Amino acid sequence: MPTLNVSVVDKIATGDGQIIVCDNTDYTVKFALDAEWGEYNAKTMRVIYPDNNYEDTLFTGDECPLPRLYNVNSIRIGIYAGDLHATAVAVFECRKSVLSEEGQHVQPPEDIYNQIMDAIENGALDGVGIDHIDKTATAGLVDTYTIYYTDETTSTFEVTNGSSIASVAKTSTSGNVDTYTITMTDGSTSTFTVTNTNILGETSATKTAVGSAAAPNSTGNSVVAVGRTALYALTTGAQNVAVGAGAAGSVTT
Repeated sequence: MPTLNVSVVDKIATGDGQIIVCDNTDYTVKFALDAEWGEYNAKTMRVIYPDNNYEDTLFTGDECPLPRLYNVNSIRIGIYAGDLHATAVAVFECRKSVLSEEGQHVQPPEDIYNQIMDAIENGALDGVGIDHIDKTATAGLVDTYTIYYTDETTSTFEVTNGSSIASVAKTSTSGNVDTYTITMTDGSTSTFTVTNTNILGETSATKTAVGSAAAPNSTGNSVVAVGRTALYALTTGAQNVAVGAGAAGSVTT
């Protein structure tokens, strides 16, 4: 964390000559104050911009975080407290950051695009996906199925006997969230969602499976899937329903 040093003697503030880079939020201003300020624990730092607009920040002790600076070439810093003590200003030179200039985002060069696609193909950008689904318990007429994810976490849902799974299909997409519907042979349905990651960003969300009033029911456990979902199988006794890319049977993705 970079520290900007400001000394105050006889109300005259003097900076240490550091150059501030705009758009950063980790700068701290540290004040070395003379005895005049000893009785004031609470003080206010004022940052004055080139257009004479200013921003005040209340602080205690001798350190104060510097607000983020936007596209400026210099700032003036001073403090005031009580009724009334105020300093002159210390001037700091600023430099624009890579974020300061306005412009239009351009598409990545072809070689970068090819690198991204290669990373997708070899799995380097894969996140958490569904590995497989198994029936793991039976209590009376209710079977419990467990969804196993590639990060070794799990969630469960329940199916009441008297019906079987007819299909598992992706039925809607909203943003980066896909909704899958489990349809039973008796016509009842339940759904779960899969959140896909942005290749160049970070998306990590927890979704809750939602069941219909009729069987099968959802236990409401969290379902997390980030990135491209790998091929996996849903096993229901003798019946196998494939889900995922290149799947066979009655699955729509």
